[in-house]
Amino acid sequence: MRILLIFVGIISLVSSMVLLSNRYVPLLPEALSSSMVIQGSAQRPTHLKLTQESESIELVPSQIQNQTWETSQTGASILTNPSLLGLSDTSIVIYGHNWPRLLGKLHELKEGDVFYLKIQGSWQEMQIQSQSIVGKSDLGPLYAADTKSVIVYTCAGFLDSKRLVVLAKPTDYRAI
Repeated sequence: MRILLIFVGIISLVSSMVLLSNRYVPLLPEALSSSMVIQGSAQRPTHLKLTQESESIELVPSQIQNQTWETSQTGASILTNPSLLGLSDTSIVIYGHNWPRLLGKLHELKEGDVFYLKIQGSWQEMQIQSQSIVGKSDLGPLYAADTKSVIVYTCAGFLDSKRLVVLAKPTDYRAI
């Protein structure tokens, strides 16, 4: 009986470590390249606001290395080369932890709502076209994006086993 309890304890600890690592390091399908070229862009957003009143979230340029997207503990990560995912270079892909100070309130936004990106020093309004919850390795919603799309995603579901994906497009309105 004692050996069974020790075995169950070890399995529980290992499972917890795997789940925690999945929470803090989003994994991407193995089909992606293990390295990428960082492309500079004056059009790349530098900050995100979920509402006009919310705090600004820094967007940290990141890469995909060994099928893992680099993440930031202090801001949201913005993919420097969306073409690596088969998307247009004019698409914007942002990932952030679902922590309260980062993208924890992303789930409160619905289709038709707006959020804001700071591009070249001014805030641009983005209108949400769709929102979905998918498996953590499901890239289907990304491929629904066309040019000038903004994709923001974060963890969702029990033990962060899912991803909340928001697809938005710029409006003609400069805000804030």
